[in-house]
Amino acid sequence: MDKNFKIEVLGMGINAAGYPGAFTPIVNKIIMNVIPQGAKTINLFSGISMIGKERIDIERPEATCRMDVIKFIETDNRKWDFVILDPPYEIKNSKKLEQYGRTSSVAADVILRRKLVEYFNRCTNNILWLDMCAPLPENFKRIKLWFLFPGGYHTIRILSLLKRIK
Repeated sequence: MDKNFKIEVLGMGINAAGYPGAFTPIVNKIIMNVIPQGAKTINLFSGISMIGKERIDIERPEATCRMDVIKFIETDNRKWDFVILDPPYEIKNSKKLEQYGRTSSVAADVILRRKLVEYFNRCTNNILWLDMCAPLPENFKRIKLWFLFPGGYHTIRILSLLKRIK
């Protein structure tokens, strides 16, 4: 396994957006610093985020395409400079559950996980993936991991920057 990647440890910051899955200002800043100006970007599971030319989310009116991510990635063949994704984690809080269209994590959903890997290999060379784990899809390598500590008794989030190697 290649361990030649950077690691940065940060506080996650406060989500004051009123939507439980929103990026914090710190996460927004990291993403905006990584993605070059004008890069063709798609945001899967976009929630209320306005980052990306295309924003895919089944529930949120801020999305440019309101549909299930699996159905979208099965048919989209465009090439993207960056894919951003912040899929749902294992949501247990009933107040949060009612705001999400999909509540299963990628780690627990084998079908979604396989379809995402196929999509990445077909449509992009760069991924920014925020999750509770640090996925490494086939044919990609880690460039950098940001360990984001939310404080209190909340679960760490990991933002992975991945680049295609094949």
